[in-house]
Amino acid sequence: MGPFHRSEDQLIADFDDFETTILLTLVTDLTSLLESNNPANDDEVSLEQDPDDPFAFWARDLEVDPDQPEEPEDPALRRLFPTAYSHDAQAASDFRRFTQHGLYESKLTDLAVVRADLATIAGTEGTAVIADDHVDGWLKSLTSVRLVLGSRVGADDEDQDLSDLDPDDPRARLVDLFNWLGYVQESLVEAL
Repeated sequence: MGPFHRSEDQLIADFDDFETTILLTLVTDLTSLLESNNPANDDEVSLEQDPDDPFAFWARDLEVDPDQPEEPEDPALRRLFPTAYSHDAQAASDFRRFTQHGLYESKLTDLAVVRADLATIAGTEGTAVIADDHVDGWLKSLTSVRLVLGSRVGADDEDQDLSDLDPDDPRARLVDLFNWLGYVQESLVEAL
């Protein structure tokens, strides 16, 4: 039996304290990464700098060359928010401009759901009932955490074989964590 299972009509999360701590740390770290790189924060700073001109950030946005998509520098963020139209810089820039705020906020909302559910079992070595409307947040958050971990260890590089890493390689533990998260996610899908 995996960490997720059904009991009657309820979806149950059953993690020991160590697993809960790991998940909570990963979700909190990803939340911090997203919050510190959220493009909406730039808009808020612009508004704070010139509160008498609420259109200042739009003017700044129009000054940016629209033919250059504003891709994140961090490879993990590029993995989470890939360029939508790699063959069309204008369309990619427009897509990113009009959707990135909503995409960041959606991921942050999903992560908050998981953090709240994990907080109910942290330190208890117990179980938690996962509400049906939280399942999407769990699935999306586990996927996001795995994408970031995969990016950090090179799992998205086809030339990289991570199955036989030397145990002394610092990536070996991250690969184990990446695989464990896949198991957690699989148990959630099977419990549905």
